[in-house]
Amino acid sequence: MAPDKAGIVTADGDSMEPTIPDGALMLVDLSKRTAHSGGIYVIALDGDLLVKRINRRADGSVELISDNDRYPHERLSKTDLSKLRIAGRVRWVGRPI
Repeated sequence: MAPDKAGIVTADGDSMEPTIPDGALMLVDLSKRTAHSGGIYVIALDGDLLVKRINRRADGSVELISDNDRYPHERLSKTDLSKLRIAGRVRWVGRPI
């Protein structure tokens, strides 16, 4: 990943625990603007900045998955995908000690 295409984002919330704990630092590859199934991405959706695992479906829809089982999966239909913007792919996670 090129340094000028990297960003650091702090996780806010527990929806991706245990993979990404609240307050963890995430190294994001800002050049990865297309989602591939199974990857974890920073996304913008309806004015919110979210971190979710993405699963592309055969029907053209996309599933947004929280690793924390307390949060249900969200599904965006093919027609709703225009609301989704991918900021980048999470490549590394760390947290302050």
